[in-house]
Amino acid sequence: MLSYLAFKNLFRNPRRSGSVILTIAIGLTALLIFQGFNTGNINSYRESIIHSQYGHGQVQTKGYLDRVYEKPWQHWITNFHELRSEFLKIPQVRHLFPRVSFHGLISNGNLSMGAIGQGINGAEESKFFTKLAIVDGSNLVDEPDGMILGSGLAAALDAKPGSEITIVTNTIYGTMNAIEGRVIGIFKTGRKDFDDNFFRIQL
Repeated sequence: MLSYLAFKNLFRNPRRSGSVILTIAIGLTALLIFQGFNTGNINSYRESIIHSQYGHGQVQTKGYLDRVYEKPWQHWITNFHELRSEFLKIPQVRHLFPRVSFHGLISNGNLSMGAIGQGINGAEESKFFTKLAIVDGSNLVDEPDGMILGSGLAAALDAKPGSEITIVTNTIYGTMNAIEGRVIGIFKTGRKDFDDNFFRIQL
């Protein structure tokens, strides 16, 4: 009986009923649009991070991330090619990229700054990390002495594609060593801490 009376009451004042239904419909539509916008942004951000910086996951030796080592190179993966063969047998694994991170001084000849380097396999990584935004120049592929800089780091060094850069860092034997590199590109991830401190060279 209550449902019947409520249904009949809808037609007592059609304008009021119509405005209420229209208000509900607009509210639901706005919520659905906002949810879709939010979901799209999150998915886009996730894919951008995966295909520009970190991939879907990282593999380290057991316990490597649990503590700081005085000689971290003694705990690096040493049998990469063997592991690569095993991982690529897993149907879900399509790519596996070796990387080495290190701290050092990066110099343009007049100014030196502390920075974090990543040694990568440019030719392989360029096939997967396709969402790294290169704002000037090109991405690192197979250039033996090529390097790419974060936009903040490049601005601080006044570097651009073609600039000659010197990298100074410690070897695993405790001595200092330097290599020369040439900037081929400048990237921007939108993360200031990353863009201001990171550069990539060939592994």
